[in-house]
Amino acid sequence: MRLTLRTLLAYLDDILEPAQAKEIGEKIQESPLATSLVSKIQDVVRRRRISAPELSGPGSAPDPNIVAEYLDNTLAPDGVADLEKICLESDPHLAEVAACHQILTLVLGKPVEIDTKLREHMYAHGAVAPPQEFASEKEQPHTPKVAGVGSGHFVLGTTPQAEMKKIEDRLPSELAHRPMWRRTALYLALAAILGLWAYSFFTEPTLTEPLRSGSNRAVGKTDEPTSSEGEALVDDALQTSVEDSVSDDAGETVEEESQPIEIAAVDPSVAIGDGREGLDEFTEPSYEPETLPAQQTEPADSAETPLESSLPETDPPSPNELAAVDGGTVDVTPDPEAFTPPVPSAVPAPVMLAPYDLQYVSNSGVLLRHDAATDQWNALPYRSMLYAGEEVASPEPFESRITVGDGAELAAEVSLLGGTRLQAMAASEKTRFGLSIDQGRVILVNRIKGDEESLVSFSLKIRNDEWQVDLLTPDTIVGIEVVPHTPTGVRDMTGATKYAGGIQVQTGSIRLIELLSERVTELQPGDGQKSFSGEGNEGQADGDGESLVQSPEWLTSGGVLSSIAQRMADRYRQEFIAEQPISQSIRPVVKDRRPQNSELAAKTLAVTDRLDGLLDALSVSHEETRIAAIEGLRNWLPRNEQNGAKLNLELQNRFRADTAEALNRLLWGYSESDAKDEFTSKELVDWLDHDEVAVRELAAYHIHRLTGGAFGRSYRAGLSPKDREPSVRRWREHVERYGALVAE
Repeated sequence: MRLTLRTLLAYLDDILEPAQAKEIGEKIQESPLATSLVSKIQDVVRRRRISAPELSGPGSAPDPNIVAEYLDNTLAPDGVADLEKICLESDPHLAEVAACHQILTLVLGKPVEIDTKLREHMYAHGAVAPPQEFASEKEQPHTPKVAGVGSGHFVLGTTPQAEMKKIEDRLPSELAHRPMWRRTALYLALAAILGLWAYSFFTEPTLTEPLRSGSNRAVGKTDEPTSSEGEALVDDALQTSVEDSVSDDAGETVEEESQPIEIAAVDPSVAIGDGREGLDEFTEPSYEPETLPAQQTEPADSAETPLESSLPETDPPSPNELAAVDGGTVDVTPDPEAFTPPVPSAVPAPVMLAPYDLQYVSNSGVLLRHDAATDQWNALPYRSMLYAGEEVASPEPFESRITVGDGAELAAEVSLLGGTRLQAMAASEKTRFGLSIDQGRVILVNRIKGDEESLVSFSLKIRNDEWQVDLLTPDTIVGIEVVPHTPTGVRDMTGATKYAGGIQVQTGSIRLIELLSERVTELQPGDGQKSFSGEGNEGQADGDGESLVQSPEWLTSGGVLSSIAQRMADRYRQEFIAEQPISQSIRPVVKDRRPQNSELAAKTLAVTDRLDGLLDALSVSHEETRIAAIEGLRNWLPRNEQNGAKLNLELQNRFRADTAEALNRLLWGYSESDAKDEFTSKELVDWLDHDEVAVRELAAYHIHRLTGGAFGRSYRAGLSPKDREPSVRRWREHVERYGALVAE
């Protein structure tokens, strides 16, 4: 089978027969040009913001019918060569052809499924007009003909009006035309019901009388009476109303005076409620405070009764009340039984400290910043500011320094060693900056010049655990290391909360406050390294366990590179392009013929979670690069629940089904109990002789890890089958003798 662009597309979309796929896969591995073309196809299809071919003129796309014939394998040989030449020279044309081939594979490879309910709904409508309603040409020879598009056509005959009515009657109820009155009847009925309800509401006296009484009661010139006095007024009003009705029957009338009523002022210290106690108990008959009926205490022998006699008898006002009426100063004695509602105390809002300025000051390193909008990582320019919420990464072998301070005053210095990834945190009530470390090594130095009480405090977060770290003395140097937890089985997501590492003081002293448990630990150089438990919300610096008293080399050296490492770093720095994200500038470097550059590129892609580039690195010829890609993928897997599905999809797109399944299982890892299982042990040893180098490298990686390097590094996945055979035979004999990789 020839190796052409069309066969490459068919191989990538997995539509070839197994034998053909194996043949094409071998040819791709043997041809560097085919390997680069496969990578180019995968890159242009996934590339964002790729330009589209012009519709006309130079750079225009070929006719869509030509592309369709090419994808359908019906294009003439000379046309095939011309189209493939255009695709190889132009990324937009290659992307369109590859994407169309992928879409057609998905559409044609899976039959269209029609929902059962939709099918039944379509059948329920049926035909609108019976076949006999369409007249033939013989029945209506004088009907003008209408030209059709196809080879044959029907001519619609004239239909009588009666037949048209029958057709409308045959329509389903939801499609039939309804008269206007039928469409508006429901709305008119609802409007009438609402109108009747509103009319009954506003005309019912039992509903509106309390509202009017309440409004009249609020119009008084002076304070309202107390609850006991209000009840007396209501009782007198009821009695007066009854007597008035008797007087009216006898022909006697009582004239009401229109002069205003003078009501004595009431002591405001007395609690009176809301003034509606009488209204709740007596709704009929209602009374107006300004026009209370005259109370008759004597027989009605006169034609007119003074209005003052109708008022209830009250005690004379006190001096305080008179002073209040005259506008004087009121001296009120508080009532001890009066209820004073408590005034809620306002909770003060937390006051955040002014944040420190974080600035990248390394002129010989490389610091990458994550752009959340595009999900890309770009090199940070020198003297760039770092703000809260931004995520940065320092790739190996570079050391990136960030100053922390307030203007010209320097407070601290943060060094990110190679392979470190963290996020800047906002200021809090007690700290002016913070670091959320995902992985790597960080060195902090207190740069405040002052007495011993001048300290620097910062927030430290690792996964779900948070601390407050206080650098107690000037020139305090502290190192923090975070090691991600790799999975030990399929769907093992403990790495999302679990981690390893520790914190160690080289000079000075620090105070470590665990925020959840408020546990306080003070550390000095003699205490050595205190490990993090890293068990989710219980994470803390374990001050009771064993400590590594001697400072590690990365802390004592301060990230300073040797002369050889510095030359290698200078050479690798040239691969970073300021205008391009690392997915474009660093991803191709994994295939560099120089092992050092290839390995560093894989580690850069690993610290930034570039899945596509790490999968490229799994199949390169350099063993160091493959190991770096394996560790990067295993650190990336437990970060998110969706990563497992993403990995499986990418593997299916790149490898054969059996190879993709094996790689997926190997990347999730194995536990110590798996090393004692006979079936798992034999499967791992058999994969040492797999035809895919990525499978062989992963199998050797896990065997070496589970057995503690029992046979050393005698096996090399990149060797030829003949050179690998002695090591594979030795492992098979080991499993046959002990029943597993590790004996019970």
